[in-house]
Amino acid sequence: MSTATLTAIHLRAKEGALPSLTKSARVLSVIGLDGDYHAKLEDATKKNRYSRAVTLIEEEAVAHVAKEHGIKLRAEQTSRNLLTRGVDLNALVGREFTIGDPSSADHVVLRGTGLCHPCTSLEARTQPGVKAAFKGKGGLCAEIVKPGVVNVGDAIAAR
Repeated sequence: MSTATLTAIHLRAKEGALPSLTKSARVLSVIGLDGDYHAKLEDATKKNRYSRAVTLIEEEAVAHVAKEHGIKLRAEQTSRNLLTRGVDLNALVGREFTIGDPSSADHVVLRGTGLCHPCTSLEARTQPGVKAAFKGKGGLCAEIVKPGVVNVGDAIAAR
């Protein structure tokens, strides 16, 4: 995973809003990314929200769906917080991983808690066939082990 990289950060100010791109985001303890509508303490215990405080998807999965299924989406349309390159996110279920330089006090540690399956609302917001096309490639849900700051270009490494 030496070439694994964080390539984009998406935040939604409120439910249903279009995600905005940012180059850096603070990952708050337990609740998620500062500025994302999901990052509310009162929501942290609802439906085990803490276990999916951060969501990730691979650039390669978005490209695969475009090539193999003819479904072209912008990465932010997947509603995942973090876009990665060069990492098999499915392999991180049950594992801790870092984002950023582990020698930096601000690096982030996440634990993959499960696959982030595509949902019916994703298909409703985009186009028919999206849910089936992303099956097994919908990304990763993660809980926050160590808060900090993530930046576009940060390295991602399993622990």
